[in-house]
Amino acid sequence: NRHIRSLASADVTVFDAASVLTGEDGNLASAYSRDFLHLSAAAYERLNEKLRDQIDLVLQAAIATNPAEQPDVAQPSIKPADKVSSEVQPSTPTSKDGPR
Repeated sequence: NRHIRSLASADVTVFDAASVLTGEDGNLASAYSRDFLHLSAAAYERLNEKLRDQIDLVLQAAIATNPAEQPDVAQPSIKPADKVSSEVQPSTPTSKDGPR
């Protein structure tokens, strides 16, 4: 993680998910874990909220730096999960006896 943080620069934004999800004790906050391994829905909501904030800051900085080349933010380029094409289906784990 230290190496990843060291990559931060004027051209590289590093998003530190751990700082968003950890409690005062430095461990994953219980509200953000279903079983001490997998993240809960609340964790993903919190991460999405903080990512949106970070993206807004990056876009604002880009616009302030070069207002002539403003991105078209009226049309998001990332589709919400419920709008993703039905052609993309998650894979189903299989075993020798067939799908689980």
